[in-house]
Amino acid sequence: MAEQLSALPTYPSFDCSSDGVSIRWSKWIVRLENLFVAFNIANDKRKKALLLTYAGNDLNDIVDSFPAADLTPRDGETHFQKLVDRINEHFNPQINREYQVFTFRQLTQTSDSVDIFYQQLKRHTSLCNFANIESEIKSQLITGCKVNKVREKGLSNPGITLSDLLQYSRTLELTASYSRKMHEDVAVNRLHRSATSSQHQPDRRHHQPRRSQASHRHNQPTEQCKNCGGTWPHEKGQHSCPAFNKQCRSCGKFNHFSSVCRSSPRNTARSGTGSGRDSAFSSSSSQQPRSIKHKPKPVHHVEQHGECDNNDASFIDDGNDADTEYVFTANGNSNQLPRFKVYLNGQETTFLADSGASVNLLSRTGYESLTPKPALSPSNVRISAYGNQHSIRAFGQFCAELHTDIASCSATICVVPGNEKPILSWSTSQTLKLLTTVHCIEHKTQQENQLGKLNDRQIKLHIDQTV
Repeated sequence: MAEQLSALPTYPSFDCSSDGVSIRWSKWIVRLENLFVAFNIANDKRKKALLLTYAGNDLNDIVDSFPAADLTPRDGETHFQKLVDRINEHFNPQINREYQVFTFRQLTQTSDSVDIFYQQLKRHTSLCNFANIESEIKSQLITGCKVNKVREKGLSNPGITLSDLLQYSRTLELTASYSRKMHEDVAVNRLHRSATSSQHQPDRRHHQPRRSQASHRHNQPTEQCKNCGGTWPHEKGQHSCPAFNKQCRSCGKFNHFSSVCRSSPRNTARSGTGSGRDSAFSSSSSQQPRSIKHKPKPVHHVEQHGECDNNDASFIDDGNDADTEYVFTANGNSNQLPRFKVYLNGQETTFLADSGASVNLLSRTGYESLTPKPALSPSNVRISAYGNQHSIRAFGQFCAELHTDIASCSATICVVPGNEKPILSWSTSQTLKLLTTVHCIEHKTQQENQLGKLNDRQIKLHIDQTV
């Protein structure tokens, strides 16, 4: 016979002690019925016997506690279905639908995969008795998803189906994965090229005096200062340089003399005489004009280190230095600082909104705590604080999705040393509607474009009587 089996197929016993027993029982019995179909087991009593065989000791103890009348089938019922219904009643004595719906509304995506979140929602709908399960799952998927673009897609297109929304979410996850991989490969290639090129360059560390060797500089041969043309280093630092805060008569820039100017002159011939040391250098340079093929580069930032460094630090920015950004937040009472809850790539982060900052900052410690960590791209940004003449260089930067309860945007965030609180720039704070601008009104004086009035003075008017 077809139902005679030489050996029982393998099937796991049911665990009655773990959480979620009602949902697990529903899935367990459905898979057992699939096994009956696969092995062509149709006899009612054999199906009941196999259920009790596979059930395990704990479930058999529960069945033994049932009254015999509860397991006796009525007309039209089978022994197997009667037993299944009685076990269902035991594991689901009374389902509070309103509470299950409330629990369903609180579900949010905790994993990086939208499919895991979808399966979680689908399992919970069996306890809520929804009329339209697909519509309810789509609504909760829009509400509780981690990726803001998925939420915007669902809100901007109310007619989108659950299948299309899931496919859009999977596409975003795959694209983000590819993008992170590409950024990592680019960063590794750049580091490799940088390490390779540095091996072919001469080591200049022994030729560049370091500030830690300042006490031994008087024993080293002097060099020429490229700002004033005199001997370098200056004994009292960069402020003692004769060219400090002086304007070049050749290019019009500050902090160097025309005799050592490296920019193109504003005029090919200059008339008139000057005064001071700059004038003398201007005369000598006008007699022997230099041919400079490169265009002058703009001054971005003047960095001040302990002393004037002829090779590392100059008054003039020749364009090779990094772009400088600024932050103006001062340390103070943390309770009075404007801190806001912002979601960075779906992770809740407390940011400080700095109305004087031109760049978004995240500490190295904060970056290491991100899961997953975004891929860093190289950054040439230096950050200077208000009132501080020194600057720090960013480790790197990455593009992130930021959103609050009322706004969202994409922004570039620089990673800097330390473990300070993250900072949002003025521009990003405005975009996220955390800070607003109050426009000032300029008042005109009452006497503007009017004749004045002289008080407490008597004057004599001379009248020509002949007129």
